[in-house]
Amino acid sequence: MATVTKAILTDETGLKIVDAINAKNIMDIINNYGLSHNSIYRGKDLTSYFASGEMSQAIANGTFKDIYIGDYIIQPITVDGTTYNVKWVVADFDYYYGVGDTECTAHHILMIPDVTVQMNVSMNDTNDTTGAYLGSKMWTVNMPLYKTGIINAFGDAHVLKHRELLTKTMSPTATSAAGAGWTGSCTDWEWADTWVNIPNEPMVYGGRVFSSSGFDVGCANKQLALFRHERFSKNKYSDGARKWFWLRAVASGSRFCVAYGDGGASCTDASGRNSRGGVRPYFLLR
Repeated sequence: MATVTKAILTDETGLKIVDAINAKNIMDIINNYGLSHNSIYRGKDLTSYFASGEMSQAIANGTFKDIYIGDYIIQPITVDGTTYNVKWVVADFDYYYGVGDTECTAHHILMIPDVTVQMNVSMNDTNDTTGAYLGSKMWTVNMPLYKTGIINAFGDAHVLKHRELLTKTMSPTATSAAGAGWTGSCTDWEWADTWVNIPNEPMVYGGRVFSSSGFDVGCANKQLALFRHERFSKNKYSDGARKWFWLRAVASGSRFCVAYGDGGASCTDASGRNSRGGVRPYFLLR
């Protein structure tokens, strides 16, 4: 890593790279050109920075000054009466900027917990994906609970409402792109007001794996910068456990996709729930 001295910018061996005036220009570009921050992983605690109000200014003007991938805010949230102490990690800058049938024009940071937040949560009460994601219990019941909890924790002014293209119909007889001869595939989508959501496969892996069709991708069609820098399964609980989390993609007429704690891409029954995994939601911080 390069270090700035009084006279020169050097690498770790002491070799001169550029003189100081050029070094300052380079650092100014890195610090003030917002989207370049998607390429730099740091891991700094920004809790005090956010509380000061300065971080929100850096987001609003699009410079994202002193904010990098892997940085985090410690902020508890209360969901349906239970409080969770969450480490919210900077996962991407302006992920939805310019996206939507109503265009998103506000600069933002996509924040996601470092680990699964809530266990023992199913996508639906039965092994049926009729209604696709927009018809699921996860979207209709659980996401509103997280919306309330996150807005109460961060403040309404800091949680960006935006539009996402989400699946609304599933044909039980259509062949699923997941393979294995499965049937059940999403056949339509619509734009929906969104405050909080769970990821799809491209956001985690960079492409489709078990998703039933292209409709499961929608407008979230690139990998989060965080998961380009580190595997989604890297972080563990204090007891060493790695938890799986739901993805919003339908896999078949009875299954939704999941990201497993061992690093594998997979899917499971829509009614599946256990103490080893559940919900890892994201929101856009402004």
